[in-house]
Amino acid sequence: MYPNNITLSLPISLTTAALGALNVNVSMPVSVQNFVGNYNTVSLDDIYDIISMPIKTNPVAVLENKIHSIKSLQNNWDGYGADVPDEKVILNSLSFLNKLPEAIQTEVKPDKILATPYGTIVFDIERDKSLISIEIGENNIGFFSEFSDDENFSVDKIVYNENHLPSELLAAFQKLYFQNI
Repeated sequence: MYPNNITLSLPISLTTAALGALNVNVSMPVSVQNFVGNYNTVSLDDIYDIISMPIKTNPVAVLENKIHSIKSLQNNWDGYGADVPDEKVILNSLSFLNKLPEAIQTEVKPDKILATPYGTIVFDIERDKSLISIEIGENNIGFFSEFSDDENFSVDKIVYNENHLPSELLAAFQKLYFQNI
């Protein structure tokens, strides 16, 4: 079990850093102490093990943050009169993302979630040399696919219902993820 508070003292002075529930203070001179009601020394290897532990990220949270970041755009963000997606588009995009199966969510890359000049948000999902590009608006959803065999699917602006995605989109996902199984 790792200590809750550690003071690491070095010949230099640095500011306090927080690593999750672990607080690390760095100051002078050289020593390492564990503060859990008493003063026990901890090896530098223990410290290294603590601060080098991998940080687990929630891939969906990263994608949700990307969608929320689109709210910070200003009108004319592209220099050609682009509209900013409004709150309804943001909420629809978040809803769409959260309705995707986990296997598909993990395939979505944050840099492939983009605002369009029309005030919509696009999700480009690529796998191998295939693409499904989904556009979410205030009330509508549309998409197209590009498969190497030219057997593509598309829907142009139909009413968005978070509980019933277009059957064509489901067929495109089926092809993208299950055609090679």
